Amino acid sequence: MIEVPSAAILADQLAKEVDFFSIGTNDLIQYTLAVDRDNDLVNHLIEGVCHGEYTNNRIFSMEIGLEPGMPTYSGGLGVLAGDTIRSAADLKVPMVAITLLHRKGYFYQKLERDGWQREEPSEWVVDDFLDEMPARSSVMIEGRAVQLRAWKYEVSGIGGYKVPVYFLDADLPENTEWDRTLTHYLYGGDQHYRLCQEVILGIGGVRILRALGYDRIERFHMNEGHASLLTLELLDEEAKKAERRSCGRDDIEAVRGKMRLHDHTPVPAGHDQFPIDLVRRVLGSGMTFLT
Repeated sequence: MIEVPSAAILADQLAKEVDFFSIGTNDLIQYTLAVDRDNDLVNHLIEGVCHGEYTNNRIFSMEIGLEPGMPTYSGGLGVLAGDTIRSAADLKVPMVAITLLHRKGYFYQKLERDGWQREEPSEWVVDDFLDEMPARSSVMIEGRAVQLRAWKYEVSGIGGYKVPVYFLDADLPENTEWDRTLTHYLYGGDQHYRLCQEVILGIGGVRILRALGYDRIERFHMNEGHASLLTLELLDEEAKKAERRSCGRDDIEAVRGKMRLHDHTPVPAGHDQFPIDLVRRVLGSGMTFLT
């Protein structure tokens, strides 16, 4: 696996030395597919993916870059997520992706004559790119039920295989004015706003998948930790399946076996941390995980 795209100019020479190599920065899909074909200990991993045995791969990402006209990404993280999805479509890897709608995008930036940067919302026409789905779900935020809907975008591979991407949207008339803004801005607002967004992405993402009929999910892949609250929803599901009101060690191990985390920013500044009082306020005291 070579993460330097310029190595492509040496591809003919590399091919003489190895049975398989992969070039590019799309490490998510490479980590999934770039295994040793001649090693009996691992080659079964690629066979299942390529032939559709594992049909329940889900990627949760705060940002996904799909088209320049859709400002739903800020940079490398979103571009990488989009490339992963396109690679999955090209390789016919069964996959579904979840993100937030970001109606007002990241931002356009301008430099004023005095040298200061000014940011402006980068609004876009959602209906020009996405199809609204009839499914609805909700999450509890500070004791309020915030209603959610999903918009669908399909990424088509070179062979016509399609990977759906669902964009979560809280801008519904049933919600309060402030709650409606929670899916407006990518990386906007303060810690309170960001935590509420992560509730929608993680917990709301699992629930909207269930509402869309995705009931047999084997793998949840978090593109960085913004969707980490999905683990709480999965723990809650495991406890309910066992008809228990709290989670146990078996539930934790069951959820751990479903999770995959890909981290691009292994420094403290790249990971959200929230005060426990804020977490209790947003998630509610009824969450057994916080006691």
